[in-house]
Amino acid sequence: MAHELGHILAPSLKGDDGEDFADIFAQALLFPEKSSKTAYAEIKALSGISKRLEFIFSLANKLMISPITIRMAVDTYAQEHDLPPVNLGKKFYGAVTNFNKEHRTFSKIINYDKEYSPADYINTAKKEFNSPFFEVLKRYLSEKKQSPGFIQNLLQITLVDAKEVHAELVS
Repeated sequence: MAHELGHILAPSLKGDDGEDFADIFAQALLFPEKSSKTAYAEIKALSGISKRLEFIFSLANKLMISPITIRMAVDTYAQEHDLPPVNLGKKFYGAVTNFNKEHRTFSKIINYDKEYSPADYINTAKKEFNSPFFEVLKRYLSEKKQSPGFIQNLLQITLVDAKEVHAELVS
């Protein structure tokens, strides 16, 4: 969600620039430099990659953020302060995949683990966030005759999903 907030804060940034900004924004919000400095020192003090990975994954669980966010923040901190990088070995991303399997996504949490349609997505957003966003978007689409590509860009979703949301809103 922090990544998506980054897109909202910088709507003029598109493509890779927009993605890079959103990633950096989320990283700074969720794991700021002070946290990175502390984590860097603690990781460097640990001997062995397995202990370092255990530390990062424990911290990620505690903070409920991605271990990748922590790694990127620590790497950025080291680079900005001319410090040697932290070695996490080749198994880091495989371990992240396993970590992710142990956690439910936000969409599954708010939709109680059920698969859902575009109508469910829109209704859940209205209910959970008490937001008129989709009502305003529906009105805008009917007035301006925007395409699914507009929805894709606005919501940063796949074109397939954008077509389904678009169809739901214009029907």
